[in-house]
Amino acid sequence: MSLDLKYIGNDILRRRGEPVVEFGEALERHLPEMIDIMRAEGGVGLAAPQAGIGRHFFILVANVDDDEREEDEILLMANVEILESSKQEMAIEEGCLSVPGLRVELSRPERIRIAFDDLNGQRQELETGDMLARVIQHELDHCEGVLFIDRLSPARRAVLRKRIAQIEAEHAGA
Repeated sequence: MSLDLKYIGNDILRRRGEPVVEFGEALERHLPEMIDIMRAEGGVGLAAPQAGIGRHFFILVANVDDDEREEDEILLMANVEILESSKQEMAIEEGCLSVPGLRVELSRPERIRIAFDDLNGQRQELETGDMLARVIQHELDHCEGVLFIDRLSPARRAVLRKRIAQIEAEHAGA
């Protein structure tokens, strides 16, 4: 199976990913292609649905907050649940590989505590903030069939409606 990036308008991006029940090699076989897609597009995360896989997992650059990193530390997270999120939110410009060319300011909780299954199916907990928290929330949304533009106010979405339709038309069938 050859993976490729799915764009806005593709139905898989609007479906909740199925829980991951097979770990190890069953997940690991997708990693090289998902990492290639993420890197080729200049991203710091990629959810399985974005690669055409209807499962609840994603990869991300775990050391995204390290400005001096020499190499990306790639982490896979499956069956992610947010256990706690801060009331304090951070508004920054956000974009998405599946909605290329559109960046908008979006508020998300600044800190989160999550539970997730790792590549081997071991349940883990993580508390994090800053950019890593944002990336996790963004990719988790993809696993739930939600795009970042869905989190905008109705008024803001209305202003962007034509641009979003244009992006969708440009990538129809891709």
